[in-house]
Amino acid sequence: MYLRYALVYFIVNDEPEIGVFETLKESTRRMDSHKAKLFWLGVSFIPWMFVGMLALGIGLLWSPIYMLVAFAAFYDDLRHRQSS
Repeated sequence: MYLRYALVYFIVNDEPEIGVFETLKESTRRMDSHKAKLFWLGVSFIPWMFVGMLALGIGLLWSPIYMLVAFAAFYDDLRHRQSS
């Protein structure tokens, strides 16, 4: 379910005029056949989190931010591929 609705935040920022249910439907439509790619992107951050914990938690200040930026880049890439 998380992967299906992972783009909701980004869609709401791009199109604030659409409603809640339309946003959920749009996220589901855009993530169709792209869930595995986003899953592996998220899994690739597990070592970053582990290293952040080893560095007494200091690295955990930047790892989640880096992960959110990667998810935003995933959304932008997906949006440009589907619009062309």
